[in-house]
Amino acid sequence: MDSTRKSLFTSTAAGMIGMLWFSIAFGIPTSMLFESLTGSGIMLGIFSTFIQLSAVFQVPSAIFSEHFQNRKRYWGFLSMANRILWLAPVIVILCFWNRPTLAALILMMLLALATCFANCAGPIWLDWMADIIPREISERYWGIRQSLTAVSFFVGTALAGQILDAFPVPEKPGGSYTGFLIVFAIGAVAGILDILLHLKVPDTKRAAPPPATNLMDKLAIPMKDRDFRNMTLAYASWFLAMGIVGPFGFIYLKRVFGTSYTDLSIIASVASLSAVLFGYLNGMLIDRVGSRAFFCIALALIPPFWAVWFFAGDTVYGFQLMSWSFHIPETILLISAASFMAGILGSGVAICQIHLANAIADRSWRRIGIAEHWAIVGIVSATGPFIGGAITDYFTKYPLSLRLPSGQNMSYIHILIILSTLVSWTIAIPFMMKVKMSKDDMSIESAITAIYLYPLRGFGLALNFLRNIADEKDK
Repeated sequence: MDSTRKSLFTSTAAGMIGMLWFSIAFGIPTSMLFESLTGSGIMLGIFSTFIQLSAVFQVPSAIFSEHFQNRKRYWGFLSMANRILWLAPVIVILCFWNRPTLAALILMMLLALATCFANCAGPIWLDWMADIIPREISERYWGIRQSLTAVSFFVGTALAGQILDAFPVPEKPGGSYTGFLIVFAIGAVAGILDILLHLKVPDTKRAAPPPATNLMDKLAIPMKDRDFRNMTLAYASWFLAMGIVGPFGFIYLKRVFGTSYTDLSIIASVASLSAVLFGYLNGMLIDRVGSRAFFCIALALIPPFWAVWFFAGDTVYGFQLMSWSFHIPETILLISAASFMAGILGSGVAICQIHLANAIADRSWRRIGIAEHWAIVGIVSATGPFIGGAITDYFTKYPLSLRLPSGQNMSYIHILIILSTLVSWTIAIPFMMKVKMSKDDMSIESAITAIYLYPLRGFGLALNFLRNIADEKDK
């Protein structure tokens, strides 16, 4: 195994471990912990806003990192500080379990600090990986990596849901925070192991910084590039749309339908399953049609899947599979199916972002460019969770009387979905359309045909995989 393949293998293995931490830190457990501590949508929105705003620390960190000969050590210090701080939920719960409001405030400050460290490390890691990954395999590698790390996200989400349901929350008689303690302890340990393994990946010789006369000139270089600027604004708008919906869908399901943590984890797990099955195919397809075309078509197709929220009612379906019978609420069935389909395209959009940021940026200013990209994305999208939290609290206090086809009243989640769709279609897509096509990119019209047909290939790949397993058992 040559050095490049070994480096990519080690980085991917570390990423799989780190995704266990990510599934807990930025998945259901953190959202549900704040919901349990405060019961406020605006509180959760403020925390999510802090997370987005902390992206501004990427720019000074990228500039400061130029003073270090070894960027890996600099990244390692920042990343390890971030992961250690994710032990905070365990410590805060143990110390302030009987004062939930105070616990939520302390936890918010500590996790906001952790996110600052994470964002300081972000552009360093992306710049480091861009130097390691050969340009000609970039889309395919990120697709394969996404499939593998999504497996860990799937496992982590499912495990967290099972643990949280095994230990009743404090709102229930005899409940406690034990489930949250176990889940966050597992997440923090996995996060620390990720960094330790990642430090085994060798660094490369860095490029000379751009010849700028002063700091302001250096900061202005990335945004003077028209394609890089429009790509950044397109993703900022997309993240704004996602931030508006944020975790409020899970809150809606828990409040209105009494959905269990296990059922919520099913929805998140099914969404990650699409990345497992289609990550590699996404990478191959993006390599063929181009990131620009994939982004525009994906954002046009994703919002219609969100329409299931208007039709999901409280019906429970019973199924019989041989001697095993089980029941699935209509909400879980419909939203899981929609999340899977939207996740196929959404996971590809994530691959496009990493590839475009590396491909458009010149190597001499790539690190600062990536930092500015994420900082702008963070600043713009930071308003999303706050808007979502404010709308959630308002329509919880003043509910609507408009009936939906599901029989439920129209609520905050439906308002959030409509708003997110408008942002995606009227702002994000037009900005990406302004990005210049490369000579290898397909036109939007040609790419539509490829994207329309390729999900069938993904299902065929999964079916062949299952057939091969069955044949091996028969042997």
